[in-house]
Amino acid sequence: MINKLWSKWEEFFFAPADALPAGVFRFLFAVNAFIMYAIRFKDWRFYFTDDGFLPQAGVFDILPEFYRPAISWFPHSAPTALAMNIGLLICLLLLIVGLVPRLAAAVGFFLHVGLIQRNYSVAYGADFITTFMFFSLIFMRSNRRFSLPAWWRARRGLSPMLDSGSVGQLLSSMGVRMMQLQLCLIYAYTGLEKMKGAAWWDGSAIWAVVGNQQIMFIDSSWLKHVPLLLAAMTFLTLLFEIYFAVLVWTPLRKWIILLGIAMHTGIALSIGLFYFSFGMMCVYVLFADPVWLDATLTRYLRIPRSWLGAPVEV
Repeated sequence: MINKLWSKWEEFFFAPADALPAGVFRFLFAVNAFIMYAIRFKDWRFYFTDDGFLPQAGVFDILPEFYRPAISWFPHSAPTALAMNIGLLICLLLLIVGLVPRLAAAVGFFLHVGLIQRNYSVAYGADFITTFMFFSLIFMRSNRRFSLPAWWRARRGLSPMLDSGSVGQLLSSMGVRMMQLQLCLIYAYTGLEKMKGAAWWDGSAIWAVVGNQQIMFIDSSWLKHVPLLLAAMTFLTLLFEIYFAVLVWTPLRKWIILLGIAMHTGIALSIGLFYFSFGMMCVYVLFADPVWLDATLTRYLRIPRSWLGAPVEV
């Protein structure tokens, strides 16, 4: 019995799998992050230098002692901050097309964490999940399909790219599982943390958001006339976040993913957290069946087969 359990554990974390979900995830994540950080780059002096609103001497003063990093590598000068911002955008461009993705993810992770440490006050949910995604992509073989190299090899009739040994395949599978489990932890922690607030118990938490016209994109004041709907949305959000980590591994996966898409789309359209919402939904691709994903991209989205690359034998 112990041997069977150990075999299941090894299979869960390290069994080889088709590289298409990892490739699509890499592309979607990198596009989303590139747009977000390209927009922020316009104000890089304001955010990351002493000419901005947070002097270098006060970098960690905004954090309680417990949360301050043990190791810091934030930029200490304006030229360094500029170079790190440009380097981060270059790494994301390399990830978009799938060139040296593991190296680009490793360097991007280093630069991204450094810029966050320089100014924690501008970081929010999208920045934090970007950190997890960069880290997981360090391990994934995410350019075997849905990448420029895969397209080039498919157009020339060459065989699919493979890792030089089994270690690369093991690391890739581990990277996918780490990101999947990270998403489960994010939802579970967020849901359980919400239960500390009385508004999530009495069903009024959603109204506290949609009833605040200072943060809403659209007028949703009409919802005050349907309190039962507000309560249902509140409790459904709690149930989704707390039980996602369980239900996503069951035959209900498709429905829990669709519910997550609906929830994050609502968040994006209502309060404008577009990059965070799309970033969270990017991870859903890693739960997709490769055969279904291949058919969806080619048949329904009309993406040419040569763009996907040939399926990788596993």
